[in-house]
Amino acid sequence: MDHIGFILLVEMSSRSRREYSVKLMNNQCLVVKLKDDRCSCGTWQMRGLPCVNVMAVIEKEKLRVYNYVYSCYKALTQRINYLNVVHPMETHDYSG
Repeated sequence: MDHIGFILLVEMSSRSRREYSVKLMNNQCLVVKLKDDRCSCGTWQMRGLPCVNVMAVIEKEKLRVYNYVYSCYKALTQRINYLNVVHPMETHDYSG
């Protein structure tokens, strides 16, 4: 679940693993692993878009959000996926 406005603290827990702890107001602590595209809330993995916890880390580290969006959502992937796949259909007017 997204916790907009409830993030208290973002701290790096491992530089080599690019791992962060995100502390929420309810004392819950989530783990964001940028290197693995994972957040312990599970939202990033399910949606393919950074959750608010990941966004807090991205903002703290002054990174580009675009780099953390799954490639299936990016324009280049969409162009490649649909290249020469969708063809216009011929229509016929049968109204008398």
